[in-house]
Amino acid sequence: MYRLSKLHPARAALASEMCAPAADVAVFRLPAAHGEQVVAAVVVRRHPCNADVLRVHCRTLLARYKVPRVVSFRNALPRSPLGKVLIGQLLAEA
Repeated sequence: MYRLSKLHPARAALASEMCAPAADVAVFRLPAAHGEQVVAAVVVRRHPCNADVLRVHCRTLLARYKVPRVVSFRNALPRSPLGKVLIGQLLAEA
């Protein structure tokens, strides 16, 4: 099992944003069974796509353990007044 503490969410988000159908992306660690964590991505679509398209794209740029296992889609990401993505709100909704 790889340690996700070495995952820098910005790197995974950058790889996801480089996918043409993705307009905006938030990447974070999501708690899983047995105290483990998985990589999750919330994507705002620019063009129609599905989670498999995003994962295939990310596999070309990232190590296998950094590719998002959980992918969900939204119309917009929740942001603070300063424009930062509210990861806490995304975690609460996951």
